[in-house]
Amino acid sequence: MHDSEVTGVAPQFVREELARIETSAAFRQADRLRALLRHLVERALDGDAGALKEIALGIDVFRRPAATFDPRKDPIVRVEAGRLRNKLARYYADEGWNDLVEVSLPVGQYRPEFRRRARPTRPSLAIPSLVVLPVTNLTGDPAHDVFCDGLTDELIDTFARLPGLKVIARTTAFKLKGCAGDVRTIGRKVGAATVLEASVQQRGAAVKVIAQLVQASDGAHLWSRVFAADAAEFFALEESLARDIVEALQKQFSAHAAAHAWTTSRRALVRRSTADAAAREMHDQARALLRRIRPASQYRAIELFGEAARLDPGFALAHSGAGAAWTNLASIGAEPARRANSAAMAASLRALEIDGELHEALSVRAYVTYRDTLDARGAEMLYREALRLNPGAPYLRLGYAWLLAYTHRFDAAREQFQLIRDIDPLDIGLRHNFGHFLLVAGDFDGARGELARALEIEPEDPASRIFLAEVALAQGRHDEALAESRRLAAVTADAFVARALLAMALHACNRADEADAAFAEVERRARADACAGVAMAITCATTARSRLAFAWLDRAAEVHDIHLVAVPTHPLLDVLHADPRWAAWLRRHGFDAGGGRVQADGCRAQRTATTP
Repeated sequence: MHDSEVTGVAPQFVREELARIETSAAFRQADRLRALLRHLVERALDGDAGALKEIALGIDVFRRPAATFDPRKDPIVRVEAGRLRNKLARYYADEGWNDLVEVSLPVGQYRPEFRRRARPTRPSLAIPSLVVLPVTNLTGDPAHDVFCDGLTDELIDTFARLPGLKVIARTTAFKLKGCAGDVRTIGRKVGAATVLEASVQQRGAAVKVIAQLVQASDGAHLWSRVFAADAAEFFALEESLARDIVEALQKQFSAHAAAHAWTTSRRALVRRSTADAAAREMHDQARALLRRIRPASQYRAIELFGEAARLDPGFALAHSGAGAAWTNLASIGAEPARRANSAAMAASLRALEIDGELHEALSVRAYVTYRDTLDARGAEMLYREALRLNPGAPYLRLGYAWLLAYTHRFDAAREQFQLIRDIDPLDIGLRHNFGHFLLVAGDFDGARGELARALEIEPEDPASRIFLAEVALAQGRHDEALAESRRLAAVTADAFVARALLAMALHACNRADEADAAFAEVERRARADACAGVAMAITCATTARSRLAFAWLDRAAEVHDIHLVAVPTHPLLDVLHADPRWAAWLRRHGFDAGGGRVQADGCRAQRTATTP
């Protein structure tokens, strides 16, 4: 076991953090300190204590002659180690404020230490952070609302690509639409130091955007500007707007090292929109539909993205948006996984041919790579690259968090979910995903609490209630599970999962006749649904039909069920783990033969033994 594992930080996460430090503004020009840091970290991970002595460092890192180097006369190692300690401290105070792992060099030694960093419950408003309020439509024409929302999305995406700047994500920002509250209250509510307000006016072909930055701590006005252009030239106006705002943010956060790196980023801001006004309008309409996770909305979004791409074949966001819509259709079971995955992958690859650094396209490719081929390593590399390009994209980070969870790295996944909650605290989908993760990790009480908080935001959110019913079943609270599943079945009568939960709860409450009737109905529906394999396997497993459960799992694997990756960790399948067929099934379909859920700090999950 490596020393880093003893401290609770796996070597791969230490190396990720090392790469993040090396590419930061603080270390980018410090060649000697980067070389020293990398040598110390790699030797520590290798367990090579001899390479961490002063004389060895002088020879190996600073190229002092082995025959003549005397540390008592040449203090280069001590001097550079002191500089490294100071620079690491400054890095974590500024650019690295939100990093999940910390690398430090204790005074008086050359062996670095690695630790997980505590996630602040309310980030300090002194941290470089921004909330972009939805752009206000002052044109008098409601048809321009989509245009204003598209501009808001464009600005959020642009600023989220700046290193070291925390940008509140879209869902939480749009919860503030039309909000007339004091900016100080808004800043405290979402954890942002700065508030950007903007409005759009139009007279004939002339478009005017009025923007201002306000300091959340005291409501002080920081910057304002009026931008004007003809509608046909609006893409250039957007670019000028974004760059001027970044320059103003640099002045506000000039004391932070992170802000210094934005000069290069400001000059290199990539225009990802299109000069074709009709293509842009179709794209913005498609984006609005993309956020409504309903089959009809996703199919229409794909049509609009396709029309935008036909008008401007080089419009990368139109291609990647279509890919995202296809993954949504697969996730909600509206499309067979193979067809949806194939279309999503083709769209993402086309987008990456145009723009190789488009994080959405990389995210779609990572999602399909893992869900379709179970290539966790390849998908993780894609997710990491996408997060490097846009660390503030919450649904990108959500995909990565679930990959970590499904590959049994619950501590790392929990940290990602907590970071997602900081970025977008009011997004109901992200909140119930966190609750679902806690269920998967075995922290049932934590899951109940998180799902209850999600229902405070959206009282009738069906996903939160589905997961609450699953938590109740996992905890043996059968009457509660039955009540919750009856409520779900009443309000979502056609939902397959709701009916399946009712069958499971009735069985758990020993209401055999009702349970058998409910199961028969669920099985009838499942046979007509190519996307129901995993859900049906769970239903069979929890109603004492293990043979049928394995048959449905085989069917799910055959059709590349999008939820197949959840099988090894789902708590309602724990009843199958002692069955000799379980380990064989995992091996046959490319999963780790262990298959059980690994104990994680802060979680109640126990590793489930499997029969070899």
